[in-house]
Amino acid sequence: MLRLCHFPVLLLVALWPASVFGHGSVHERLAAVEKQIAKSPEDPSLLLQRARLHHAHGDHGEALADLRTVGRIDPGCVDRWLLEARIQLALEKPESALEAIEQLLVKEPQSVAGLSLRGQILEAAGRNAEAIGDAREVIKQSAEPSLRDHLRLIRLLETHGEAA
Repeated sequence: MLRLCHFPVLLLVALWPASVFGHGSVHERLAAVEKQIAKSPEDPSLLLQRARLHHAHGDHGEALADLRTVGRIDPGCVDRWLLEARIQLALEKPESALEAIEQLLVKEPQSVAGLSLRGQILEAAGRNAEAIGDAREVIKQSAEPSLRDHLRLIRLLETHGEAA
C-alpha cells in the first residue's frame, strides 16, 4: 500500500532522466557520434570516440572493429593501442593486451598510462615481478603520482613480495 510519504520518492523517480537507470547516455552519445561519422567517415578521432563508447557499453567487437579502421586511416594513432589493450584485458586476453600495449610503448616509452596498463596486464598474466617494476616506473615517471599508484605498488609488494 502506498502512503503519502512515498509520494515525493515516486515523483522523483518519475521525473528522473531515463539515462540514470540505463545506458541512455551512452546510447545518446553513440547516436550523436554516429551522425558525425556519417558526415566524416574517415575521421579517426570520431571513430576512436565511437570505439570508446562501444567499449564502455561492453560491445567489444564493435570497438575493436573501429580500432582496426582507425589503424588503417591513421597508423600513427597511439591512442588506439591503449584502448585495444584495455579491451583485450577486459576480454581476459592478457597476451593480446600485452601485444597492443607494447605497440604504444614502442612509440611512447615514457607513457605513464601505457606503463600503468602494462603493469595491470602483466599482473593478470602472472608476471608479478614485471608488474612491480612497471608500478615503480609509473611512480617515477609521474609528475604527481596518485595515491592509487602508490597503493597499487604496496598491494603488489604485499601480495607478491619484493622478489616476485
